Amino acid sequence: GPKIENHQLFPEKCNLTIAKKISENHVKVNVWERGAGNTKACGTAACATAVAGKINGLTGTSVDVEFKLGMLSINIDKNNNINMKGPVSEINEIKIKL
Repeated sequence: GPKIENHQLFPEKCNLTIAKKISENHVKVNVWERGAGNTKACGTAACATAVAGKINGLTGTSVDVEFKLGMLSINIDKNNNINMKGPVSEINEIKIKL
């Protein structure tokens, strides 16, 4: 992750998703986000993984994307709308005094 994030080809850095196809409707992923490192889950990466799998004929239109700490279900409809379903958790709470 850090070597690719900081590679000279990406002057503004980049995110990295490594995906492994388990079946036509199940993919395991590991996500490295620029400036944050390894992440527990990422909805954007889950949707992008499902779309890339579909475009490349590796997955169908409904895919469960598995992260280390959970699963997101992605569905791509006939109009190429992407729908994501999964659990939500609070990561941090901050207070700002204005």
